[in-house]
Amino acid sequence: MDQHQPIVVLGLGEAAGLWAQALSQNGHRAVLADPFTFVPPAPSHGPRPIKLVVIDSALDITPNLLHAVRGAGVPAIVATSPHVPQNPNRDPLTYYGTWIADAYVGSAEELVHAVPIVLDTQQSPDGAALHLTYRGAIPPMEIAFPIGTAFPLREGVACFLGRSRGATVMLGSPHVGRMHAVVATIPGGEHRAAAMDLQSHNGTYLKGRRVQADVLAPGDEMAIAGYRFVLECLPSYSA
Repeated sequence: MDQHQPIVVLGLGEAAGLWAQALSQNGHRAVLADPFTFVPPAPSHGPRPIKLVVIDSALDITPNLLHAVRGAGVPAIVATSPHVPQNPNRDPLTYYGTWIADAYVGSAEELVHAVPIVLDTQQSPDGAALHLTYRGAIPPMEIAFPIGTAFPLREGVACFLGRSRGATVMLGSPHVGRMHAVVATIPGGEHRAAAMDLQSHNGTYLKGRRVQADVLAPGDEMAIAGYRFVLECLPSYSA
């Protein structure tokens, strides 16, 4: 990745400046831009003029910006300022269900941590195995593992996501069911996984749509009550 390519931060408040400052202090070329006048680059098969875009989740135009940026083939991270109060009555799954980004962060520290994870993702290397990788939550929520944690999906072993301590991936939000959803690899070496909602109250979003079940390929996203995961092919020794 060309180090001269900038990371563009789209936001209007103090938080956007803090995000850009944290990126610059960690060796990235970060620039602030007005989200209302920003023009995403045209889709291209050649080198991109922008390395990555960070978008403030508080902007009403965030979904449109995400769609345009990712349509141009540029990775995008949605960032939420911890100083912006969240409405506790808002169902994060319903409100943010179709916002598909490459990562979701709630602080400058999480942003800096997420950038290399987003930029260095291995899509389908030889000898790789399927993993369900945590890519953050929107709005930010407490969780026991950091962004980038990859849970291996072993053939013949189901991966359960839920609020129960017995779940493979434990999610503490009250919007999450005790056993909310399940993911399992599809035998045959096709690098696919089947995901199913387990009759949860708030539902499961697969590839941006609330559905009962679907087949996921590497790069597809799964959202549960604001927690976001992406299916990835990673070296089999990842954990």
